[in-house]
Amino acid sequence: MGFLGGILGMAMSPIQGAIGAGGARRAAGAQQAGQQAAANLYQGYYNNALDFGAPYRTAGHEGLQNLQMQAAPPMPSFQGQGALDPGPYGFQTPYPVPDVPQLAFSPQGYQFSGAPYQFSEQPYAFSQQPYNFSGQPYAFNPPSGSQVLQQDPGYQFRLQQGMKALQQQGAAGGQMFSGGQLKAGQQYGQGLASQEYDAAYNRALGQNQLAYGRALGENQMAYGRGLDVNQLAYQRGLESNQLAYGRGLEENQLRYGRDYQANQDYWNRAMQAQGTVFGQELQRNQLGYGRAYQQNQDQYQRAAQDFQMNQQARQQRYNELANLAGLGATQSQNAANLTMNYAQGAAPFVAGVGTAQAGGIAGATNAWLQALQNMQNSASSIGSVPGLGNLGGIL
Repeated sequence: MGFLGGILGMAMSPIQGAIGAGGARRAAGAQQAGQQAAANLYQGYYNNALDFGAPYRTAGHEGLQNLQMQAAPPMPSFQGQGALDPGPYGFQTPYPVPDVPQLAFSPQGYQFSGAPYQFSEQPYAFSQQPYNFSGQPYAFNPPSGSQVLQQDPGYQFRLQQGMKALQQQGAAGGQMFSGGQLKAGQQYGQGLASQEYDAAYNRALGQNQLAYGRALGENQMAYGRGLDVNQLAYQRGLESNQLAYGRGLEENQLRYGRDYQANQDYWNRAMQAQGTVFGQELQRNQLGYGRAYQQNQDQYQRAAQDFQMNQQARQQRYNELANLAGLGATQSQNAANLTMNYAQGAAPFVAGVGTAQAGGIAGATNAWLQALQNMQNSASSIGSVPGLGNLGGIL
């Protein structure tokens, strides 16, 4: 570059620096104005949103304060109507129960004694003495030989006929009155006597036994008849005694049963009368108690309903205040979210304003620095001209 070029470069460098610095400042100002306008727009939106939610936040704060004031006193407990005291309704009948000892039925006067009906067997004692049988009159005395010879006419006849036959036999044989004939007659007489005695003995024994048997049979028959008569009299006496005993016992039972039934009827009537009076009094007592109990229940139900209604009103008011507080909390949360969104949205523009300012300053500085550099380069070119070396050193 020649001398003139150096001089021209040095002269133009400040102008270039001024123009570059001004352009950088104007560009930075335009950028800053755009960024500021965007930040102001965000600020307007933010302020409008806060102003829109302010009444709701105020109502929520007031609802929260009222809710705290309402929740400060403790929740009242339900007292209600006191339970009905059954003491005044204790039932005591003024009518005593029938006197049991007074109406008791005593069987003492109805004791049945069988003493008058004791059956005595003494009148019916059977005596065997009249029927004692003695065999002494019928003791057997066998007949003697002389009695048989004297009392048995058949023996004399048979003896005569036998002896006659022997005599005829002896006469026929020529041995009449011989020793043999006499001996034969003696043997015949002894044999016949022995036979006849045996027969007579047996007849006498048979007659004795027959008489004894007849007498014994007659005695036994008389004893049996006497015993039968005694037994019949005893049986009739016993039946008559039992009949009298049964009638006496039956009459006693009949009298006892009638008197017992009369006593039972009297007792039943007394109990029925007492039960009627007792039932009436008890019914009156139960009616009074039932009415008092129902009245107590009604009062309790009314108190419970009032308490329930108060609780519902309190709960409704609590819900309303809670809704207001919730609305305020929602709006506060919205405001917080809005603030965060504003901070996130406006921060780039606010930062852009600073960046624009810094960019303008930096651009102007760079423009002037470039101008100074150009002036130095121009000065250096001038110094290279012969005779102007010191000027380049100065510059």
